[in-house]
Amino acid sequence: MKKSLLIAFIILFTTQAHASLQELIDGVKQNDKKAVLALLNNGEDVNAVNAQGNAPLHYAVALNNAEMAKILLQYGADMNISNAQGWTPLKIVEKKKVADVAAVLHQVQQQRAEKDATNINFRDKSYTTYTGFRRKNSIIGCSTCCHTCK
Repeated sequence: MKKSLLIAFIILFTTQAHASLQELIDGVKQNDKKAVLALLNNGEDVNAVNAQGNAPLHYAVALNNAEMAKILLQYGADMNISNAQGWTPLKIVEKKKVADVAAVLHQVQQQRAEKDATNINFRDKSYTTYTGFRRKNSIIGCSTCCHTCK
């Protein structure tokens, strides 16, 4: 009895999750901002993928829909998520040369990098001070390269 109840719950839950993901993807394809926002505000996972491994952002990018891409990115869409063929939204931008959406993705990418980065000062062996930035406890760049940050 308990086992069949658990199986029924799993089937019901996965069917609902699949249906709402498909609704989100359909909303993106149809440029239905109202439906997309309603689903995202109700907790739909912006990075969920369908059977082909495509997330909603893959479709927004492929359709060169900059406004929809911006909405998805505001809700935390991952622009580096790969589909079953290994294509990320960023790779689609490069291959399809979709300029409108490319500008949005690169702007958000830069904003996220700046948000994650923390400015620091550090010195080389000759006590010269350099300004750089740190991400996740490792120096990843500096304003004046002395090659000590690498």
